[in-house]
Amino acid sequence: MVPVFRKFLEKGDFQKAAEILHQGWLIKKKLASKISNPRIEEMYRLALKAGAWGGKILGAGGGGFLLVIASPENQPKIKKVLREYQLIPFSFSEPGSKIVFRG
Repeated sequence: MVPVFRKFLEKGDFQKAAEILHQGWLIKKKLASKISNPRIEEMYRLALKAGAWGGKILGAGGGGFLLVIASPENQPKIKKVLREYQLIPFSFSEPGSKIVFRG
């Protein structure tokens, strides 16, 4: 799924990229019962209901992030329904990921 996701991402087709993430998330949850929990499921459900195209959980070991992709016009609504959770903005960069501490 990664090459297809990358192709859509590079073309700027974020809706299709989000749909690939969503399909991957559904498949991943079928592989192991502890991939998700009720809290994560509720967060994801709220994001989708507010207009997110798709997403997935990133990270492991009891911590991580819920990544969702949505059109710019739906992002304020998604931020509102997920306001009790910490928002961590990100951007793509040429050198790749960096470790940043946010206390």
